[in-house]
Amino acid sequence: MTQPASPTTPASPAAVVRTAALIAALLIAGLLFFTGYAKAAYPNPKDIQIEHLDVTIAGPTFDRAVAGIEAAIAVIIIGLHRKWPAWILSALFFGALAGYSFFKSWHGEACGCFSKMFDPPPYSMFAVDALIVAISLGLTAALRAPRVLLPFTIVGVLVAAGAGWAASDMTTPPRRS
Repeated sequence: MTQPASPTTPASPAAVVRTAALIAALLIAGLLFFTGYAKAAYPNPKDIQIEHLDVTIAGPTFDRAVAGIEAAIAVIIIGLHRKWPAWILSALFFGALAGYSFFKSWHGEACGCFSKMFDPPPYSMFAVDALIVAISLGLTAALRAPRVLLPFTIVGVLVAAGAGWAASDMTTPPRRS
């Protein structure tokens, strides 16, 4: 039986990874719950018009749906923070958000991450999203995901970023009425 870590004995590498995963999960979930709260409490009243589909979604309905998705992702990340699939999901989700927020910043529009509560500086949420992608990929590897999955995950993140970019392109003014 191994002795627990003390100030004089170092923690095992696995314990360090588990602790890092827990801290990252709590911070990421906190961000997701906060952005979800902002969208639910301060929804954007403007309708979303999705070009190419000829669909209009009420702004508050859209914001609250996104808040629900963010809450679900937060719960999954917290609940499964010791498992590598949760971190692949995180990398993919934040990859899509990075593509979305980069496009919005590039075109001079707020990303909408905090709905009408406040607008973060341009490119700041892209930087946060990209940092979370990097942390998620690192934890995916540290939690011993099969090595063959890592290149596919990176490609998946790039595809998700492209999808986020495309989604942002479909909802950027003057298309938001």
